[in-house]
Amino acid sequence: MESDYEESKKREIKEIVKKYKERIIKSLGEDEEEYIRTSDYKIFRQSFLPKKLTLYEKAAKKASQILKFNVDKKTKEKLELAIRTCHLNITPQDAVSLPFLFLGIFLFLAIMSAALLLILNQYNMFFPLVILILGILGFVYLRNLPFLFAKSWRMKASSQMIQATFYIVTYMRHTSNLENAVIFASQYTEPPLSLDLKRVIWELETGDYSNIVDAMEDYLYLYRDTNPEFLESFHLIVSSLLESEEHRRVGALDKSLNILLEETHDKMLHYAQELRTPVLMLNMLGVVLPILGLMLMPMLVAFMPEIKWYWLALLYNLILPAGVYYYVRNIIATRPSGIGAGFSLIKKKTSFRFIKMLPVLIIAALFIIIGLVPIILHTAKGDDYDICLIKESSKYKVITGDIESYKVEHPTMKKEVCFLEYVTVNDPDTKKTFIQGPYGYPSVIFSLFIIFALALVISTYFKYKVKDIIKIRDETKEIEDEFMSILFQLGNRLADGIPAEMAIPSVAKTIKASKASKFFEIVTHNLRRLGLGLRQAIFDKDVGAINLYPSHLIKSSMQIMVDATKKGPIIAAKVLMTISNYVKEIRRVEERLRDLLAESLSSIKSEISFLAPGLSGFVVGMSSLFAIVLVKLAQVSSTSLPGQVEQGQLGSIMQFLRPGISVYFLQIVIGLYLIEIIIILTVLYNALLYGDDEIERQYLISQNLRHSIKIYMLVSIFMILFVAMFAGKFLHNIR
Repeated sequence: MESDYEESKKREIKEIVKKYKERIIKSLGEDEEEYIRTSDYKIFRQSFLPKKLTLYEKAAKKASQILKFNVDKKTKEKLELAIRTCHLNITPQDAVSLPFLFLGIFLFLAIMSAALLLILNQYNMFFPLVILILGILGFVYLRNLPFLFAKSWRMKASSQMIQATFYIVTYMRHTSNLENAVIFASQYTEPPLSLDLKRVIWELETGDYSNIVDAMEDYLYLYRDTNPEFLESFHLIVSSLLESEEHRRVGALDKSLNILLEETHDKMLHYAQELRTPVLMLNMLGVVLPILGLMLMPMLVAFMPEIKWYWLALLYNLILPAGVYYYVRNIIATRPSGIGAGFSLIKKKTSFRFIKMLPVLIIAALFIIIGLVPIILHTAKGDDYDICLIKESSKYKVITGDIESYKVEHPTMKKEVCFLEYVTVNDPDTKKTFIQGPYGYPSVIFSLFIIFALALVISTYFKYKVKDIIKIRDETKEIEDEFMSILFQLGNRLADGIPAEMAIPSVAKTIKASKASKFFEIVTHNLRRLGLGLRQAIFDKDVGAINLYPSHLIKSSMQIMVDATKKGPIIAAKVLMTISNYVKEIRRVEERLRDLLAESLSSIKSEISFLAPGLSGFVVGMSSLFAIVLVKLAQVSSTSLPGQVEQGQLGSIMQFLRPGISVYFLQIVIGLYLIEIIIILTVLYNALLYGDDEIERQYLISQNLRHSIKIYMLVSIFMILFVAMFAGKFLHNIR
């Protein structure tokens, strides 16, 4: 009975608190829709949780229904912390069941595919091995996925912490209420931090915490090891609540934001100094050595014919990019958080529709068909078919068909260049012959169109996806910079004791040349012509000036100004001038940090712009030379008489020569690796410069991929043509 009485008492108290809170909100004139209804946290979570997290939730729950595993206490505690951090609605048992189910499925597929190949008398275990490797890699990845999600979540949230502190401090300068300040900050920051703050308020109102200080302390405890300055800054904000004198209260608030900026600057200074070695290692081990290694593959395969092009594809297009990406993620993970996220835009529906990609997909399909022409011709016309430019009796002409038969009938003719250049290879171990190729220079050039098509689709997709929003964002950034200066002017007007309704039209007359002038002109029009109040003139859903400016910074500044004017123009003036100074200081620190990273960023940019594509094109050209020379040497060794071959060590070596790997397929492997490396390096460049800015990342991938593939194709074609002319005389002597 006593417990029932206590529960009813708690419910009654909550109802009273809710009733008076709504009355206070109404008396302050705040828009009811702008205020957070924290009881709707679960709905908010479903709306803003990234799709990859919700898909993981569904997969984990499904896996747990099929296969259940017990979790030891230590692992369970770690998983619970990770799950709570990124707001996942699963249990530790769900998280453990998914990787084991994934491994079991792939292990079953590997065994079945191996058994099927043995039944068909095929002893090439490449595909079962690939399936097994994918299963093992997937198991390791899924096993660590909750921790990776939590780490990524904390990184993104911490990068937004300065902006959140800015909103809290700015709000508390005119209203010393921490709970309302946290609510205000959660409205104007982006997920994931906004989701964290909304959960803090939700847990406070559902009784998990008795006060906002304990709730925030518990949340910020997650950053005690990586970002202790967050806790220090929050303690200063809390201490401002206890100050009786206004100047000491404001000083504590100012100090809390300055601590974050100073600590971030110091950390970034050390990070920039330590970044040179990882970037150099990435350049050598991720770009230079792997690409140069491919240049030697034709010669390696000439002595080890067991190595096939698809083995190289597995290594260079799956395993190596995964290793490079893991290394890059470690570099990003050590980046000091707090700067780079920037003030975000108010999200609007994007105009991207997949139908826009249809013309590009059609063009890309045509390029792929062009790239497959050598394979199509060989399949359709047979092993002996080729198209060659020959020289006969000092005349050049193009012939098609069986070139070897034509050569028997015309022994004086010389092949200059052939389109396909398939060759017959004798395997001394099995005493069998098989066809290998294409080796012709034109075939390699045609294969470039396949890579160009893939790069075209990827770059165009990202371009269309962010084209409109990147334009709006750039314009908004310019307006924000102007807006902060205008706020300072407006603050000066208010400091003279002029009401905001009169100060805004006065400022609007003096800033007509700026891009931000339209905002104040609309507010003036709404005040004088439509007779609206200040809040409606700015925030009205139909005619409010804020509707044309999708900026959280502008919207939050105006929200604070409207609230501050209720306490008089002098208070509002101080708040506006403080906002202007805060934002300028944050911008100044951001620029200083970019200067610190300039050397490393320049190195990464040069790799993306020229080094990687230029080196890849050079390797394609040189590989073409090595491959065609090895083909001719292998043909000589196979057609020469025994006495002609076995002369000294060279003859012994030539007995083991086989045609190298087809550069047609090697170029595809190199091109795919280049696309992956460009994307990975762009992710690193964006993360260092802008933090976790998804819009900027997609825009940079589109720009860099388009530029790099152009360089790659030009260098490749130039090198292939140069090698074809340079090697002509040497190949004639071999013939």
